[in-house]
Amino acid sequence: MRRSLKRIPAVFEAGKLRGRGQIGGVSREGLFFCTDRPPDPGSPVRVVFSDHLGRKIEVSGDVRWNTAEKINPAAEGFGMHIDHSSDEFPEFYEELLTG
Repeated sequence: MRRSLKRIPAVFEAGKLRGRGQIGGVSREGLFFCTDRPPDPGSPVRVVFSDHLGRKIEVSGDVRWNTAEKINPAAEGFGMHIDHSSDEFPEFYEELLTG
């Protein structure tokens, strides 16, 4: 699976937990969200960000893992699997790969 590594400001919500951070890596089926408040694995999560044109993009899915238990992780955060996305996400992802 091809991945694109970009730092994209974003917000997330997982139940009552809400936070800000950056998307640190994106694939067609998932992403890594850099934050010092990662939700627990298994939590449903929604991430919202804007692309370079200012279009709002939303993805939702579940947290697959987080860095809470790792010693000295390179970046704090969580990995999520994307189950659903706004219509703009596929185009955004293709632009990342070709841009």
